[in-house]
Amino acid sequence: MLSIPVKRLLISVLLTVLFCGCAGYRFAGDYNSLPREIQTISIPFFKNESFEANIEAYVTNSLINEFVRNKQFDIVPKGGDATLTGVVRDFRTSPIAYTREDRAREYRAYVELEVTVTKNDTGEVVWRNPRLVYDQEYYVSTDIAFTDADKKTAIQEIANELAKQIYEAVILGF
Repeated sequence: MLSIPVKRLLISVLLTVLFCGCAGYRFAGDYNSLPREIQTISIPFFKNESFEANIEAYVTNSLINEFVRNKQFDIVPKGGDATLTGVVRDFRTSPIAYTREDRAREYRAYVELEVTVTKNDTGEVVWRNPRLVYDQEYYVSTDIAFTDADKKTAIQEIANELAKQIYEAVILGF
């Protein structure tokens, strides 16, 4: 059995270790690598340099939803403290699985983006990634409508994942 002074010493040591180990810890929602003066961000529609129609709408809407969902910044249509702009540089698909009859059974869709965050008062680029890429597989059906729906679902999943990556990169400064 330990004496009371020894117990107090052990408790003190344990509490000190516990508090020292957590001293630098912050919740992810409390961290922001952007300058403090940036409280509002505008996110105009991305430009589309690919041949896939309306893909910029998927990406832009997913990105706006991600920023709104995380509540770190106020999203404004125009005139924010900063503007997040982007370009869909590429969209392509390639077959990755075939049937016995040598027809494509599954495709992989790739999206490549360029994204920049600029302070509106100075024009300073505070974050930029010239090449973000993500891919997603989708199935091919004998019914072209099903294939097209699966392709759009894949594009939406890619847009959602890229939006998460962009948000985390902007906030964490990667």
